[in-house]
Amino acid sequence: MSRVRAFFGDLFLRRPARKRSLEEHLAVLEKSGEALQARAARAAATDANRAHLRHIIGIERWGQRRLGTILGQPPIADESDSYQPAAALDWPTLREELIRTRQETVTLGRQIAARGIDDAVTARHNDIGALNAREWLRYLAVHARVESLRLR
Repeated sequence: MSRVRAFFGDLFLRRPARKRSLEEHLAVLEKSGEALQARAARAAATDANRAHLRHIIGIERWGQRRLGTILGQPPIADESDSYQPAAALDWPTLREELIRTRQETVTLGRQIAARGIDDAVTARHNDIGALNAREWLRYLAVHARVESLRLR
């Protein structure tokens, strides 16, 4: 990993993630999920918006798989593209998938919290390196929020 990526990963991801408990990150995910839903509801059913929403969902599902690693699943090295919903899905179905996917992320986070899994347990992000559960949850919340700004 480059020094630049390490610096930005620390500055915008790891440090802010340490400032909140796992439960606080889950509350942020739930609240930001509502904002994502509202933004998607206002957006037009264009090909570009479908592509953006598929990307957001794909990254979140990919991150869920990494949270699964923190819960004990075997580590995996793959890319997020294979986690995207089918390109043929219509806009209302994609919006439902967004809601369902975010709910599943929160559920995984709650499982991690219930098990009391320590921050020393990590799962690898392809570009940023090892992230613990709080860092993964922050990453997923920030990624979805930033990417949702493209929805028109």
